[in-house]
Amino acid sequence: MKKRLLWLATVFLVLSIIIAGSSVAALGRGHGQPENPLARRVLQKSDLPEDSQGYYAEQLTADRFPGPPCPANIPLQVEGFLDGYEMNAWYPFVLQDSVSQGKQSVAFVLNVVYQYRDKVQSATALERQLEWFHKQDIAMDAKAEQAGYDESLAAANGVHGSAMQLTYSQEDHNWVTYWFFGVEGDTLMLLMVDGLPDPATQEVFDTLVATIVQR
Repeated sequence: MKKRLLWLATVFLVLSIIIAGSSVAALGRGHGQPENPLARRVLQKSDLPEDSQGYYAEQLTADRFPGPPCPANIPLQVEGFLDGYEMNAWYPFVLQDSVSQGKQSVAFVLNVVYQYRDKVQSATALERQLEWFHKQDIAMDAKAEQAGYDESLAAANGVHGSAMQLTYSQEDHNWVTYWFFGVEGDTLMLLMVDGLPDPATQEVFDTLVATIVQR
């Protein structure tokens, strides 16, 4: 069995923990909007398909993403970090490639918003996230490259940033992870969409990027 990507292992370890406690957390949240204003900046349940599964959102703590440096926990180490909010869910979609066209699949979605004391510190966090992709030892069997997103839409909403694509092999299967990192003033946003290397996975990513930059 091939070695798992360090960052993906971290994300799915966290996912296994939070899914176990999601029912209790959902009861605690009730039906009203959480008081934390950052809660309105992450993807809401209404932003996802009705048949999405495992939606979970809560305030981010400094130790939320343990393990080696990865795009999700690097911003927590940047000076000036004040607060954060995260959500994750499974996003269902239909595959489009010629081999699997019409079959159902799902992508794992992680969306995090980090708030800093000022815009200089949020920009620093963005730079450190992007540096992670240029390190030679980020993962085994992985290829990092720039990814496209609607830059004009982001700029029109006061957001600037970058998108990356990671392709990798795991257990004899190919996978792709799309990342978007955007800064708006003192706020840094992260979006991760992980799934099969299919055009539909990128469509999910494009749709969700458009949603979060317009918050």
